[in-house]
Amino acid sequence: MITVWKRKLAGTRWVRHALEKAAIEKGSKEKPKPRFYVGVAVMGLSYILGWPLVSVLGILAARRHRPEIFAIGTPVAYGFSTLFLLLGAGLAGKDGLRYLRWLFHRLVARFYARYLAESGGHR
Repeated sequence: MITVWKRKLAGTRWVRHALEKAAIEKGSKEKPKPRFYVGVAVMGLSYILGWPLVSVLGILAARRHRPEIFAIGTPVAYGFSTLFLLLGAGLAGKDGLRYLRWLFHRLVARFYARYLAESGGHR
């Protein structure tokens, strides 16, 4: 039995658009440039640097009884992490946007097939 929210979601313009794009993009297999992979790696590095560094700063501040280490170090760590994230996004560039668009369309199509179409979703 299809619920009201599923029927409304299946009928939205952006779901129909994503399904059309997913069908069109199924045949295109253009590989991203190496710059895209470097950008994604740099973005991943931003998370690897950011969160553990904040944890280390918290532990260091607690052991030395110096809260200013955490108060000053955390924004600096987040600043560097954000710079790495922006650098990676810049390197990924248009290939990154194309990949995110493709991924979004694919996820919507998969969600539609699994949860909406099985229930007799809106077409």
